[in-house]
Amino acid sequence: MTRNPAFQGLCLAVWLVGCTGTALLGGGVQRQPSLQPPQQQPPHVDNPAPDGGSSNLGGGNTDAGSGSSGSSCLTSAFSLSVGKTRVLMGARMDNSESAVFAAAPAVDVRYQYVTGYVPEAPTACTSCSNSGCSGNWWGCYGSSPGSQLRNFVNVSAARGTLPMLTYYQMINAANGDSSATDLAAVQDSAVLRSYLNDLRFLLQQLGTQPALLHLEPDFWGNLEYPNTDATQTAAAVTAANPTDCASQPNTLAGLGHCMISMVRKYAPKTLVGLHASPWSTGVDCYRNLDSTLDVVAEAHKTAAFLRACGADLGDFVVVETQDRDAGALGSASFWDVNNQTLPNFHRSFAWAKTIADDVGKPLIWWQTPVGNMTMDSVHQDNRIDYFFSHMNELVAAHTAAVVFGAGQRTAAWIDTNPTTCAANRYSDHGYCLGKIAAYLQTGGINTCP
Repeated sequence: MTRNPAFQGLCLAVWLVGCTGTALLGGGVQRQPSLQPPQQQPPHVDNPAPDGGSSNLGGGNTDAGSGSSGSSCLTSAFSLSVGKTRVLMGARMDNSESAVFAAAPAVDVRYQYVTGYVPEAPTACTSCSNSGCSGNWWGCYGSSPGSQLRNFVNVSAARGTLPMLTYYQMINAANGDSSATDLAAVQDSAVLRSYLNDLRFLLQQLGTQPALLHLEPDFWGNLEYPNTDATQTAAAVTAANPTDCASQPNTLAGLGHCMISMVRKYAPKTLVGLHASPWSTGVDCYRNLDSTLDVVAEAHKTAAFLRACGADLGDFVVVETQDRDAGALGSASFWDVNNQTLPNFHRSFAWAKTIADDVGKPLIWWQTPVGNMTMDSVHQDNRIDYFFSHMNELVAAHTAAVVFGAGQRTAAWIDTNPTTCAANRYSDHGYCLGKIAAYLQTGGINTCP
């Protein structure tokens, strides 16, 4: 199968940076998920309604609430599994530069992307010199197949940090990031076989090591948009993976169940979650300025779709705010800290909380922008300050963890060397890790108050 070179490249790449303004470990072209929908689809961010700046949020209950509507806490099982009862804090970082990593304050979680060329049979890649195994396959960005991933996991374990992997491979298997390309990929048994073989290889590298696995940002949203019933979207599940998923239906719902069952089989200590996109229903529930938009109703639709795909059999659901700093998209992208005008935190948290309530699993806020209000205008963002000063709101929305990191190469980066990086406009000058360190020094805030 021919793959588009634009989508090839390894993203087990470091974003805990030094003063060069570049990643310390490269990996070819990197394509990051975006909150904005694929260009092939109608825009999910509509033009503002005439009352778009109104302080009347409207549209049903937009209060993040005070926790689960039932007597149990949604985060309790997750907290028990990871052995920590507080909201976890993490960052995007690697161990390729030991001195830089050692300089960073302790974090609960560190995450990386796994993305790159999808070989037709990764299980046959016993050597990275084999044809089809070298080059841009993520598994061969190291001395032997899977060695870099195993090293990332092992170093994390040695330092008491939980590794989180964002598996972002459908974009490579499908040669694109749209509803059309994703649909074609899941309905092509050869393409889907290669993809699931690749996933199996990753899971085998994890083995019995504890880890968090985030499955496919954008993908589920891409396929909810054209068909809200995942049980009616065909997928070549049994032909692609008769070994693990022969009993699953040949639908997108069956594929989701197949993938989660593979995690349980091959990586039993890995916690897994699907990704919820706020634009998946055709309307961007974060950035839309229509005060009458019922974001709770939209969240019910997305949660129902994800449940059909097996999200309720996972351990968490992943959400994000935006893949870059608000300043990069202009003043309209900033969330109002006073929660009077749109977009704002309360409405976004209400959408996310509903996802958690309906799926019955806690949230991981992922790829949270690193930019802060002391940086240049392009890299300014107010979310890091709001999150740390409103942890009670995150707990009320069933948050289990928040992990920070740049989603675009031009976004602000986490930095551990604030004194020597003053000239680097991308550097956050230690701001993010300083916030995390201060939070952890206080003992954090319990997920189940």
